[in-house]
Parts: sequence; C-alpha cells; structure tokens
Amino acid sequence: MSYRKIWESVYGAIPKDEEGFSFEIHHIDGNHSNNNIENLKLVSIKEHLKIHLEQEDWFAAALIAKRIGLGPDYSSSLQKGKKRPGAGGVKKSTIPWNKGKKGCFSELTIQTFKKTRQGKRFGKLKVSDKMCLDILNLYNNKPYLEGEGTKSANGKTLSYERLFSKKYHKEYNITEAQLFNILTGKRNVLSK
Repeated sequence: MSYRKIWESVYGAIPKDEEGFSFEIHHIDGNHSNNNIENLKLVSIKEHLKIHLEQEDWFAAALIAKRIGLGPDYSSSLQKGKKRPGAGGVKKSTIPWNKGKKGCFSELTIQTFKKTRQGKRFGKLKVSDKMCLDILNLYNNKPYLEGEGTKSANGKTLSYERLFSKKYHKEYNITEAQLFNILTGKRNVLSK
C-alpha cells in the first residue's frame, strides 16, 4: 500500500487546499519506506516545500516546486551556489538513519526485499532468474541466426548477441535491451 492509501485508511480522504492542490503526506523521519502511521504527517504543499527547504533537502524541494508549478527557474535557483548533496539531500558524512539499528524494517518490507530478488524487477517487467537461465541455455546452444557481421542502419556491425536479442525478445516478452543485458552479464543471474 502506498503511504497515501495508508493515511486515507486511517483518517479518510486527503483534502485539497483553497488553491486546489491536494495536501501531501510528509515522512517525519525522512525514510520513505517507513510508512507507519506515526511517521506520516498531513501538510499543505506549501508547508511541505517549506519543511524541505529548512532541511536543505534541495532534491525533494525541487520536486515539490515542480508540482506547485513554480517552473524550472525556481527549481534550479534552489541549488544555485550550494554544493549539491545528491538525491535525497543527504549531507556527506551523515550517518544513515538505519545504521546499527536492528528491527527497523517491518516484516512486510523484509518480505518485499526477498521477493524482489526472486523475481528481479527489470523496468516495468518481471524477469525471473529461471527465465534468465532458460535464455542463457538457449544462447549457449548457439542457434543459427542469419545476418551476423552485417552492417546495421547506423553503420555498426551486428553482433551475435544483438541478433539473438532481436529475434527472441518477443518470445520472452521483454525488450531487446533487457535480453541483451542478460546475455552480456549486465543483469545479475543467480545460478541454480
């Protein structure tokens, strides 16, 4: 469940302010995977922007400013003259919120982590390790593909991996790039 749905299940529908913007849910401890109701706070979009500006969380503030419609000039002015702390606005040498803590993840979050490894997310599609092993077994059998070594429209020579990706991606219901990443080892596959 998303944190908005969790909030609505406890307190009801999220209202809108006088300008028509929906109120937003702020994670008090800054951890977006901690969706305990005690960690969620309902604030107006302008309050939310103010909170992140005070915390010097420029990345989140820029995203909120974009939702308000303040434009790219305002978003880029937020960080002008400041060293970019990176996504999430965490300063260097800041200790991660969960460093040394045990039991800080809910059982549901731990189960989600485990399921993610079993059926690895790959874009919007799921590619299981079993499917990857099937693809690699077929690739290792080297089925004959016509056109290896020919030039493509952009002038590059077509490799066997590219031809294999072009021919078999629809059969496995994944994109050519995803199939190519499995063949070239960019997608980590558990051996079973």
